[in-house]
Amino acid sequence: MTSNSPKRSVAIVGAGPSGLVAAKKLLQTGVLDVTIFEGHEGVGGLWAKDGPINPEMRANFSKFTVAFSDLSWQSILLDGISAPVYPKASMVEKYLQEYASRFDEKEEALEFDYLVVASGYLSTPRELNCEMDKAMRFGSSVPILHSTEVRNLNQLFPNQSDSFEPETSRVLVVGGSHSGSEIATTIALLASDARWKPGSSILRESSNLEVFHVTSHQMHAVPAFSRDYRAKSPAFQPLDYKLHDRASRPAEQLSFSCNLTGPVESKIVKTMLKAFVEGSTEDDGIENELPPYAVVSETYPQFVKSHVIRPVVGEVIRLGSDLNRLRAVATVSLDGKTTKIDNISAVINATGYDSCGSLSFLSKEVKDELEFDASNHRLPLVLDSSYMSQRETVPDIAALGFTGVNWGVMEMKSRAIAAKWSSSSPKESQDKSISNGIAKYIQEVRTAMRLGRKEHIPQIIFSDYMGIMEQAARELNLEKLNGNYDEFAGMVCAARYADSKDDSSEAKKTLSSLSLIEKRAHKDGLYLARSVFHGLLGSWKGTGGEDDFHSLPEAVHFHPRYPTSKEYEFEYLVVESMVEESLNGKPRTMETHTIMRYDEKSDEISVWSANESTLEAEGLIYRLSFAQGESNITNGSTCSAKIIRIGNAEENAVMLNHYVFDFQGAILKSFCIVEETRPGKTCPTQYVRIQNRDPLQKNAKFDVSAAFNQATPIQISHPPFLPKHATLSSPEQPKKASLDTPQMLRVGRPSRERTLSY
Repeated sequence: MTSNSPKRSVAIVGAGPSGLVAAKKLLQTGVLDVTIFEGHEGVGGLWAKDGPINPEMRANFSKFTVAFSDLSWQSILLDGISAPVYPKASMVEKYLQEYASRFDEKEEALEFDYLVVASGYLSTPRELNCEMDKAMRFGSSVPILHSTEVRNLNQLFPNQSDSFEPETSRVLVVGGSHSGSEIATTIALLASDARWKPGSSILRESSNLEVFHVTSHQMHAVPAFSRDYRAKSPAFQPLDYKLHDRASRPAEQLSFSCNLTGPVESKIVKTMLKAFVEGSTEDDGIENELPPYAVVSETYPQFVKSHVIRPVVGEVIRLGSDLNRLRAVATVSLDGKTTKIDNISAVINATGYDSCGSLSFLSKEVKDELEFDASNHRLPLVLDSSYMSQRETVPDIAALGFTGVNWGVMEMKSRAIAAKWSSSSPKESQDKSISNGIAKYIQEVRTAMRLGRKEHIPQIIFSDYMGIMEQAARELNLEKLNGNYDEFAGMVCAARYADSKDDSSEAKKTLSSLSLIEKRAHKDGLYLARSVFHGLLGSWKGTGGEDDFHSLPEAVHFHPRYPTSKEYEFEYLVVESMVEESLNGKPRTMETHTIMRYDEKSDEISVWSANESTLEAEGLIYRLSFAQGESNITNGSTCSAKIIRIGNAEENAVMLNHYVFDFQGAILKSFCIVEETRPGKTCPTQYVRIQNRDPLQKNAKFDVSAAFNQATPIQISHPPFLPKHATLSSPEQPKKASLDTPQMLRVGRPSRERTLSY
């Protein structure tokens, strides 16, 4: 792909998001000739159709963050539908195809003045770093797969097929962060779908498959939709609206900062994460010095509460086979203590990628100039200028995606490179102490990694997204588009900053959509139904309903399965259980089945009758209408939904009146079904989540609820996203600090923090 100007040429290795946005910004200069080299057919990198990402996997940030400023999702054709707020990987691929189609494809060049390395930070899957006996490595029937390879259960249980019985099967997932939580929930969903899909031959009476998820750090699953505590009743909005809220930072110019972390800061972050998810900072007894890892998931916490996913904090130090070589045994270590997880049918490696493999085409001389470290998969290069995309001493090479993969930051880096390389007299660094400071920080992180000082290594090494976006926009003289927001308010995203040469119409479309969604979420309850729907996953026990005419089930089980209709994004097979007295006077359990569906286009939950034999949907019974307004609010955590019966569904739902849902933070704590037992008489039945058996066997001593000592709480100031009654805790009294939303993932020692200007 090349421009018409032959003056200076640029080679770009890789046609993923970073390579494409670099090409676009370089071509916009009008003086640079660009060629992209891609090892696979088509564009997209990880997001490509034949790439490692499951096409059905959703992005872990919304479409406003997973986008560039000069192309709105409204301009992407997705088979006649609008892009969901969290697009699937297959949709991201189409976005990148459209982005690439907007600049010309011409001849290739052979010699280049400049090089952009965009070959992929997440290019080479890492191997499991543990001892493995010979039987396990060479003769075991237990499959060991990388998380990107898993698409169906037959890969995990190749010898069982339709006779697969979940009660005899365990899957071990090794590795935290997003890939670990994503594959754990995917396997849980695959297993649930296998048991509850229409026509399934699986024995539905059997126990659930168990997914043991081993992470080296305590992991917090943050919901994709966060509570909006400004609203008087439960309201939800996409997570990055809150994480990237400019109003959470001071109303002044921001500059990028980076720093190591430590035990005190980690404790504060853990408490904030708990408050963010649960709306409470009550001490749960979990304590260690390692920084917590936050992941984004709508269903991981519910699978954990149901004990389908069983998180274990520790490191897998050994994998071995049982005597028959039919199952694996994992030895897990934490703080010198070990435990074993046996009866493992499959092992999933979710330890991430090694970025060094994507740099193999560089010569040793170039690698030396970039201070390449083959032993460090997270920071293989020292990139200390152009917003961590170049080495100060190597001005003709840039590397994108090696210090963060946020789309907006990639665009800023590309702009900086384009400005530098298109200038007839490139500027010298304004202050070498700045690049020296970044290089020093990178070396500090590398040293902490090499010495195993995990307590000092943040989850995201360069996490100040808002700081780098705002500083880069200011220094690159970009136009700031505020839309309906004030200058220091609203979500920070790529569309807020436009090049003077760009047509800003695409950015304005994005900001208009962003503002509309925020307004609807706050005032009209948009995504409340979605938060309720995902919160229901699992099993619930009913209490109350002490009326002679009471007819509600004593237990309700919401089993997720893949949608059986393309019109819906999510679906449950709902099993309702009731104990009745049989003719011989003995109690018997009666079960009925319904289907609950969620439609993102209308943000609506609907309930359907199910064929008791095939479990296929038959007829629509009712929809839930979530009431808005103070008249339907019991308190700030409770909302109601009226049952709207459809057609001739009176016979099936004549007694039901409405639902009441009670949230604790973003978590659905309980719900109540109110039935009209006779004219003018209602009877409520309260449902609370059924707590299943302990997550580990007797010989497992350190699940996340018991592994650590209790901390001593103290009071500190409230971040803006917390309810007013919430308090935070820390093992030491911290110095006065502003604990805003983005710092949730980047709190560091104030004495070591650096403010960096370019």
